[in-house]
Amino acid sequence: LDAMEAYRPWMEAIVVGLCRKRELKESHVRPKDDGLWLTAGGRQLVIEAVEHMWHQKVRHQGREADRRTHLREDMRALARHILSWHQAR
Repeated sequence: LDAMEAYRPWMEAIVVGLCRKRELKESHVRPKDDGLWLTAGGRQLVIEAVEHMWHQKVRHQGREADRRTHLREDMRALARHILSWHQAR
């Protein structure tokens, strides 16, 4: 179960936005294996963008709240659902 999969578009939008605004630069990544990995500076840039994103108010599943609240409520609902499986036994 990948609970974060539903929120992947939020994270992808951050990375694409940083690239489109030319804030994410070549110096923020380094080659590793068959891909690119963020440097310390790149990680800091992305972390700051994610922190900003969490505080944005959005409509999600018919309700407006900041993204952090939506995530917390969704994870609580998932936990209740999983616990109900255990209690049903």
